[in-house]
Amino acid sequence: MLTHERLSELLVYDPESGVFTWLQSKGTRVAGKPAGYICLDKGMYVTIDKKGYRAHRLAWFYMTGVWPTDQVGHIDRNPNNNVWANLREATASQNSHNTKRAHTNTSGVKGVVWIPSLGKWRAQVKLEGVSHYAGDFDHLEPAAIAVRALRERLHGEFTCHG
Repeated sequence: MLTHERLSELLVYDPESGVFTWLQSKGTRVAGKPAGYICLDKGMYVTIDKKGYRAHRLAWFYMTGVWPTDQVGHIDRNPNNNVWANLREATASQNSHNTKRAHTNTSGVKGVVWIPSLGKWRAQVKLEGVSHYAGDFDHLEPAAIAVRALRERLHGEFTCHG
């Protein structure tokens, strides 16, 4: 397992830019050059001693000296933005709150769906796999207001109306 000492020996992390920079040249890596590569929409990875690490988890380890107990989330939802102020430790449930509305959503409002059998808009929010009901509404706007309020109450700092 990677130690904090080994990490600090190989890389320096700039919390303002979120970039790791190599301290030593070896093979294809060059001292003074940025470390890591972008892996599609999964964010930045850095290979150390033949093992790949997610850069946001390395940043957490670099700054705190301990590995995150669960997940590290990106507040702005950009997996390539590893600026320290953009990172926070989260549970899987908390991290799942910080997501955009589903591409299949037809109401345009996260957590609001049309129920044809009722002729109403249903507003609900999930928390740890449990749906919390905000109500059924004749019009979209009151449903949107209700679901936003419920989401803020349930999700706290991890709220994303997205």
